[in-house]
Amino acid sequence: DVDVNAKLPSTLGSFIKALRKSDDHERFEFVLMHCERLISQLDSSVTSYLNDLTNALLYANIPEEFMKEDVREGLTPLECKLKGIIALLVKAPVETSGILINNFYSVHLGVSQRLMILDALKESALQLSGSGPAEGSSRSSPRADSIEEKAPGLSEETGGKTRIFAPISLSRKESPQYALVGNEFAQVAHAFMLPLLSKYDHKGEGLDMVERDFVLLGKILQTSYTFLACAGATQQAIELGFLLFEFVEGTRVLYHREAFVRKSAVQAVRGVLSSVPSFLIGTYDDGSALNYERLHDVLISLAKHDSDEECRILAAQGLHELEQMYNKVLPKIEVL
Repeated sequence: DVDVNAKLPSTLGSFIKALRKSDDHERFEFVLMHCERLISQLDSSVTSYLNDLTNALLYANIPEEFMKEDVREGLTPLECKLKGIIALLVKAPVETSGILINNFYSVHLGVSQRLMILDALKESALQLSGSGPAEGSSRSSPRADSIEEKAPGLSEETGGKTRIFAPISLSRKESPQYALVGNEFAQVAHAFMLPLLSKYDHKGEGLDMVERDFVLLGKILQTSYTFLACAGATQQAIELGFLLFEFVEGTRVLYHREAFVRKSAVQAVRGVLSSVPSFLIGTYDDGSALNYERLHDVLISLAKHDSDEECRILAAQGLHELEQMYNKVLPKIEVL
C-alpha cells in the first residue's frame, strides 16, 4: 500500500491529466486501477475539481488491448472505472449526480456509457443507504427485472366486476427493504431521481429512449425502483413514490411496445406500493393521483392480456401485494 500511494499522482490535477492521456498505457492503467482508492481518500477540496474529475473518469478512453484484462483483484478496467465513478458519487452525491445526469442526456455518449451512469447511480444509492457493498466488494445490486417464481394469477367475480389476484401461496421475490441505519441516501434521493426522469422523452442526436434506445428507458425505471427502496421508510420515499407513479401512468410506459419496458414499469409500480403507506392510497378513482381502483385496473389489464409471460407474472404479483395493502385499510374504511 505504501508503494502504491507513492506511485499515485500527488495532485488532483495530475490525476485528471493521467486519466486523459490514455496513450501512456502504463500510467493510465495504474491510475485507473487505483482511482477508487484515491478518490475515497480525498477531502472536501475535491469539489473544486469535481466537474473535471467526473468527466475525466467518464470519458476515459480505455485502449482496446487491455479492455478485458484483469487489472485489479479480478476487475477489468471498465469495472475499475465504474468503481471510481461510484466513489465520486458517494463522496459528493448531489454535485456528481448532476454532472453525470447532464452527461447522460448529452450527444457525446453511447448506450454503454449511459448504462454505466445508471449502474453508478444505482450502486452509489445502495452504498449511501448503508446497504451497499463496502469498497472493493463485488456484491451486485438487486435486479429489478428478475423473477424467481412463475405462477399464473387467479381471477374471480366480485360484485359483477372481475378482479384478478395472484394466489396467496404465491412464492415471490420480495421487494428489497434496506435498513435505515446510517442511511445518507434519503436526503439526496430527489437529486438522483427527478433530473433522471425529467428528460425521458428527450430526442437528441444519438438518443431516442422512447423508441430505438428503449433499453435505457427500462433501465431508468429499474434504477428509480432501487432509489425508492434505498430511501427506506422516509418522507422522501413517499414523495418520490407518488411522483414515480405519476411518471409511469402519465408516460404510459406500462403499455410500451417493448416487453422489457413494460416489465420494468410494473416493477416500478411494485416499488411504489412498498414505499407509500397503505393509508395514503385512495380507495376509489376520484381523480387522486394514487388509488387502489386505478392501480387494480392498470395491473389487471397487464396480468390478463399482456403478450409477455414474465410481465403477466409480475403484474399478478403486484396485484397480490395490492390486495394485501387493501385488506389492511378496508376494515378502517368500513368502520368509517
